[in-house]
Amino acid sequence: MRALLICLVSSASSVATAQNLLVNGGFEAPNAGGSFTSRSGDFGPGNGWSIGGAIDHIGGFWAAADGFQSVDLNSASAGSVFQSFPTTPGRVYRIRYAASENFFGFADKTMTVSWNSGIIESVRITHDPLRTTTNMKWVYRTLHAHAASTTSTLAFISTTGSMPGSQGNTAFYGPAIDDVSVEQSGGCPGDLNNDAQVDDSDFVLFAAGYNTLDCADPAMPAGCPADLNADGTVEDLDFQVFVVAYNELLCP
Repeated sequence: MRALLICLVSSASSVATAQNLLVNGGFEAPNAGGSFTSRSGDFGPGNGWSIGGAIDHIGGFWAAADGFQSVDLNSASAGSVFQSFPTTPGRVYRIRYAASENFFGFADKTMTVSWNSGIIESVRITHDPLRTTTNMKWVYRTLHAHAASTTSTLAFISTTGSMPGSQGNTAFYGPAIDDVSVEQSGGCPGDLNNDAQVDDSDFVLFAAGYNTLDCADPAMPAGCPADLNADGTVEDLDFQVFVVAYNELLCP
């Protein structure tokens, strides 16, 4: 393993303080009340998120991963939340969010994460009867996606149906999410994991994309991040860009 190549125009601290492109990523607005509020349509003017179907906006019902509020992606049935935001074509974006479950349902919870309508992650949250309202055992998950246009859309979509639970066999119990952020990568074209350096971890991600080749293939990892020249395929030109970044510290 060779020494890490540190990006000249970025640092780990700059990534840590990067701007979250999402509005209301923690679902802190509007006020969900002392328990929860079922919502459909959107979260209200200026609060970022739109809603597919209906979701439960959690206030004091259980402890959030960050702040005071979170979301159960199920209400009377499976729902979704999504938000669009400006992006730069050709750049890689880091998606980070906290995941848990409405543990009052006694089975696993499932959902998908999509980027511009393409699924970039399918998630199964194992039911844990040891979760409590004060210990939700939130787990942070990180993804990377490639922007192909000046606007991108991130969505979290429940695929959880009815199950036995504390209120009988219903669809009330869904995957829970909180503290969602989308940040532009640290500045290096080969920095596929957005940690402000081009190293062997990035090579693993690039190799996975290079071996898949076609960005339209659903097997392409995390929104086709290895397509460094944003032409829709992963090819020798992308490999050349990556090698320069890997060996010569080239940052834009």
